[in-house]
Amino acid sequence: MKTIYLKIALIFITLPLHASIDIEQVWQVSTQEAIHATPLLNKKHIYLSSYDGNLYRVDKKKGKVLWNFETENLISSTAVINQGTLFIGSGDGNMYAIYSKIGKEKWQHNTKDMITRRAIVVGEQVIFASTDGYLYALNKQDGKQLWKHELKSNISADLLYVDDTLYFTTIDHKIHAFDVKTQKSLWSYTLSERVSTQPIYKGGTLYLADEKGEVVALNSKDGSEKWNFNAPPQALLYP
Repeated sequence: MKTIYLKIALIFITLPLHASIDIEQVWQVSTQEAIHATPLLNKKHIYLSSYDGNLYRVDKKKGKVLWNFETENLISSTAVINQGTLFIGSGDGNMYAIYSKIGKEKWQHNTKDMITRRAIVVGEQVIFASTDGYLYALNKQDGKQLWKHELKSNISADLLYVDDTLYFTTIDHKIHAFDVKTQKSLWSYTLSERVSTQPIYKGGTLYLADEKGEVVALNSKDGSEKWNFNAPPQALLYP
C-alpha cells in the first residue's frame, strides 16, 4: 500500500534563520499503488490520480474518499476540471470525461496508446497527446474528435497554451510551437537534451531547461534564442 500525507494549508510566516516547524498530520489517504501526479485542488476537494488506475475525489477537510473512478490502466497525470467535468487520460489509451460531483463517466475517447500527460481545455476543445504519436482535440461536451495532428516524436512534458498557441516538448530534445486554430506547426527549437518539465511563459519569452543543464530563453513568436546558460553537469535544473 502506498500512502500520501497532505496538510491542507499554506502558511507564509517570517522565521529566525535556525527556527524549526512542527508539522502535524491532519489525515491520510491510501491507494493501492504509487501517486506520481500532482493532486488537483479546488475549494472543497482534492482529486488524486493513482498508478492503481483510479481517480479519487477526497474531502479536503476530513480526508474522506467520496468516490473513485476506475480505469483499465495506471493514471500518471493530473486531472483538469472545467464547468463541473473532469478530464483525465489513462494508460489504457482513453481520455475520460467524468462528472465531478458523482464520479460517473460522461464519455470516453480511445486512442491507440497510453495517455500520460495532462490535458488542457481551450474553449470547447479538450487537447491532449497520446503515445500513439498524435495530438488530439475533442469536443468537451460529447468527446467527438475535432482534429488530430501527427507528431514526429512523443511529448516529454505537459502542454502549455498561450494565446492560440500550443507549446510542447518532445523526447527528441525539441520544443515546438503549434497554432491551435489552423493546426499548423509554427516553429521548433532543438536543445542538447530532453526537457521533462513544462516550459514557463512570461511576457513573450519561453524559459526551459533540459536534463543536461542547459537553460534557454526563446522568443515565443518565432523560436529565436534570446540567451542560454549551461549549468554544471551535476546540476538538475527546472525553470
